[in-house]
Amino acid sequence: MANLINELPEWCRKDFVYFQDTFKFTPEDKILTWNDHLFLPQFHPQTVAYAFENHEPKENEVMIAGCAKTGTTWTREIIRQILYGRDEKLDKMTRDITIPNLYLESCTPSKFNVMHNIPIPRRYFVTHAPAELVNLEKYKSRNIKMVYTLRNPKDRLISFFNFVKGFPLQGGLVQFATSDWNDFFKREMIDPTPFSMMRKGETYLDHILSWLPHIKNNKNAIMIVYEEMIKNPFENTKKLSEFLEVKLSDEEINKIVKNCSIENMKKSDMESTSQEAMNRKAINLCGTGIIGKWKDYFTAEQSAEIEKQVEEKLKGTRIKFIYE
Repeated sequence: MANLINELPEWCRKDFVYFQDTFKFTPEDKILTWNDHLFLPQFHPQTVAYAFENHEPKENEVMIAGCAKTGTTWTREIIRQILYGRDEKLDKMTRDITIPNLYLESCTPSKFNVMHNIPIPRRYFVTHAPAELVNLEKYKSRNIKMVYTLRNPKDRLISFFNFVKGFPLQGGLVQFATSDWNDFFKREMIDPTPFSMMRKGETYLDHILSWLPHIKNNKNAIMIVYEEMIKNPFENTKKLSEFLEVKLSDEEINKIVKNCSIENMKKSDMESTSQEAMNRKAINLCGTGIIGKWKDYFTAEQSAEIEKQVEEKLKGTRIKFIYE
């Protein structure tokens, strides 16, 4: 971490935010509302508003978007290695650029001073926000490469269930704390945990619908399917590198595939002293990566309810989820 901070101009080091200072849960926590969208207190409406109005991305930078637990952590690590993995100094430095500084919705607006002054040739940002909270016209005008992550809604919900169980939710967030799968499923169908800043009652499928118009027929946008990445990591990593216009040899792609396998990322998180690895470990960001894990949890009725929602909301979109 000291390596990264020392690369910043002295005047903006005060704006560097540590993960531990941002993601705290307290008895005073309550759900925030802004423009009809719901926010956990660990995400900040004023930062989203600032990013919309004032954040100035540069030509050809990268935006990674996706609902929580659809593979954004995995995808951003693959992209980090595509962009910086061949340069030892950049690789080491960017391992310490973590959630508070990467995500548009986290931390205070001053964190953009940090990202704008880290000496890397091509930045990338991440968001769980729905498309209407991101100034996509600005991004499009600057040829920003947009990467949207997609995962089947059944496995995504299981991953989210296990993820939320690990948080010490307090205050107004206690309503979302449960270790009972059936209770969690029932609530998520009616009043989803506002981790992705949706409107009340909106679901993961609404998040997809918000981004879809900005991905279709856009040469600077691509959809990365979690299950396809699991099944064919080499071809999909190569596809992603070509989309980002980074020329990599087969050997370099294979190295990224190996480094970014779920098993190796979890092992790295246990052994590494990089800030990013320690943060992923602390909040269990890397799951099992198993396709079809939902079968261990879902009843037939629950499975049918998800499929009914998919049919109703995504009809005509040509999106076909991979469930096994």
